[in-house]
Order: sequence, then C-alpha cells, then structure tokens
Amino acid sequence: MVIDSGSLLSNRLSDDALSQIPSDIELLRFSTNCVSNQMHELVSYLEMSKKWDSITHNYPNDIEVAKYLVLSKWKEIKDQSNFKALAEALTKMDISTHFLCQVNTQCDKNRCENSGTCYVKDGSPRCACPNGFTDTLCSTTPCSDTACLNNGTCMYNTTSPMYTCQCPTGFSGASCEVTPCSSFPCLYNGTCSITDSTYTCSCKSDTTGNQCQTTPCSSSPCQNNGMCSFNGTSYECKCNSGSSGPNCEDLRCDFEIDDDPNCFLQQDKFDDNDWSHHSVRTTSSVGTGPCSAYQGSFYYYLEATSKKDGSKARLISKNIYIESNQCLTFQYHMYGKNIGTLNVNQMSSLQWTRSGDQGICWRLAQITIEAVRGSGFQSDISIDDAKIIFVNNMWDNCPIGLNNVSTVKLLANHSA
Repeated sequence: MVIDSGSLLSNRLSDDALSQIPSDIELLRFSTNCVSNQMHELVSYLEMSKKWDSITHNYPNDIEVAKYLVLSKWKEIKDQSNFKALAEALTKMDISTHFLCQVNTQCDKNRCENSGTCYVKDGSPRCACPNGFTDTLCSTTPCSDTACLNNGTCMYNTTSPMYTCQCPTGFSGASCEVTPCSSFPCLYNGTCSITDSTYTCSCKSDTTGNQCQTTPCSSSPCQNNGMCSFNGTSYECKCNSGSSGPNCEDLRCDFEIDDDPNCFLQQDKFDDNDWSHHSVRTTSSVGTGPCSAYQGSFYYYLEATSKKDGSKARLISKNIYIESNQCLTFQYHMYGKNIGTLNVNQMSSLQWTRSGDQGICWRLAQITIEAVRGSGFQSDISIDDAKIIFVNNMWDNCPIGLNNVSTVKLLANHSA
C-alpha cells in the first residue's frame, strides 16, 4: 500500500487502510523524504528517541540508513505500528505532510540481492547489505571467494563464521580438504584413489592387501631377530652377529665380539676358570695354542699358564629349543703336550669329548662346551665359529668330521 500523509489527514482513506502496517519499502520511501531534524522530531512522537540515539551512534556517517532502521525497529516492537500512528505523529508535528511524505519510487527499480535493503542517498538508490555481503547490489557473498574442495557445498552466514563447507561423506576439514587418502593408507608406495566416500589402493607388484600391507616379509621369515627386506617378490634376511643362514635360522657365535649378547653361548659364572677373548697367538708360550683365529680375527681359548691343573672353563648355551634336525658344529684347536679335555654336554649328558694333543690344525667339531686344563702350561684349548645349524635329514647326515670340523648331534627337546 502506497499513500501520502495528506491523504491520511484529510480522512479520505477508510479505517481499514489506516490500520494497515507499512511495508518495508513504504517505510524506506517515507524515511528518504524526511530530513534529519524532522525524523528526530517524528521518532519522539513515536516514542523511539532512545532507539534513534542508539542507531545514529552506530551509523554516524550514514544518516539515511539510520532513518530507515529506526522506522523498521518501530514497526518491529510497537503494537500500533500502522499508518494511523504515523498520521497522528505528523499532525502533531504541524508540518507540510505532502512534502514530508512524498513517495520516492527509485528503489522500485533497484533490486538489492541477498536480503539487502534499498535506500536513497543524494538522489541515488543504494543498498544496505547484511553483514558479510558486499558490492552495490549485495551480490558478493561470503562464499563468492571461497572454494569448498571435493564437491563440498558452501553455506554462508551473517555471523561468524561467515561461511561453512558442507562436506560429502568421507571428507572433512574447513574446506573439505581432508580426504580418505589424506592419511596415506596405502603402504609401500601404493597409489591411493578415492571412490565415493572411501579409498582403494593400487599396489606395486611385490605387495598385496587392501592397504598393500602384505609383503614377502609379512610371514616373518627371518628368525632370531633377523631384519627382513624385500625387492620385488623376493626377500633377504640381514642376520645379527648371533645367527646366520638364508633365514637366520642357524645360531652362531663367531667370537668376534667379547661377551656378544647375540651369541647363544655365554660364560659360565660358576666355573673355576674363564674363556679368554684373543686374536693371533694365545700367549707367548711356544708349543701350544693357535697362531690365529679359524676365521675372522678373534676366538676364545682356555689360558693354561698359571692356572690350576684340572680347572674348567665353561660356555653354557641360552635356553634353546632343539629340533630333531639340528647339529652343533664348531672349530676346535687342541695342540700341546699337556692338553687336557674338551667336552660337549647337552644338559647333563656328555655328547662329545676329545682329550690330548689333536694336532696343530683347527678342527671342526643346554649345550655346554667345557675345557679342562691339562697337567702343564702347554695346555691351551681354543674354539671358534660355533654354530647350531639345520640339516635336511636326520642325525645320520650331520657332517661328522669333515675338514677337521667337529659336529655334535643334539637330542631333540621333548615336553614332559
């Protein structure tokens, strides 16, 4: 409904027309034609002086917006916010109502977008935009310069945050930048691709599984703490100093490290002599001991000089589960006219023994390796390169006595 105050005051309108509530555009036209001092007087009759003071404080440089907003707030909070109330206030002001309330139609053609409000300033229509919206028609929204990734939908607000991204299922983050592949679920250089709300992995030729997690090393083929690495469909075991073999299945003591924690043989703390760690000749004594290790640089030997006749030095194995196809092999050196005895025991059972001078060469021979001092200083007994190895067949095929190698058959463990 578009009217002017002259019509209102001359009572040419019906009571029904006077009882109507002004539309926003009608309030805007009304405020545009009121100068500031007239609006200040008008709001006092409308009992809106405090609101006027508050709004003009918030909009000190835009009185046109303030004039419209105070009338809009009057319409919102007053019960009798109709044309009749405006007409009565204008009558009390005793001014030319025709000039005051001349209808301005410039905003009819100025379409403010996104709930922007049109007003006239300096004879031209303007748009008062909601918070976060800009440009002359309020067409630039908080989402205009915002990219929601991965088909996310931008939803703008007039309060903070000015926008939010609604992400598809499986995606997250402020801009939907977190995808099912963001956590790098595909292992071993597998390629991750997104399918709907989940991921799929394209694996290299040497891996399988939904995350490419199955490799040639997945079955833990390397025994005794060996480290597995793979290249293509094959794997390789890197054994520590206490094991050897393709799968590190053979236990080994090469004695290159004194008291090597990886060695399956350890010094007995309760014997009455000790194995000594040495390289090159055992002592300055002639006529006994090796000139060097069997292989590598170091070996263990029983020092006979200044020791009591019959004293014993023992190497005791760690707890080992012996299977039926395992053999103990080791190199031994027993050279000297006073050589005592070298024993190998499994638990309390003697499995192998040698006594007396066995020549100047190295020989290959709970497991206990026990050296017993002979009757004189020329009684050095040495061992090197001890191994517990797997063989393809049973005991009869253990490599007994080959190339001066001593081999001991190990009895399999049996549960009680």
